[in-house]
Amino acid sequence: MVTNLQLIFLEYLLKIMANLFIFNKYWIKWNNAEAIIFISMFYL
Repeated sequence: MVTNLQLIFLEYLLKIMANLFIFNKYWIKWNNAEAIIFISMFYL
C-alpha cells in the first residue's frame, strides 16, 4: 500500500531528476554516476 508520504516523495524525486536532466544539458561535465548516487542518498 502506497502512503501519501511516498507519493509526495516520488513527486519530489521526479522533480529532482527533471532538474538534473536540465542541468546536464548545460553542464556536460556533470557526472551521471554522481547524480545517481546523490539521488540514491535521498531515496535510501
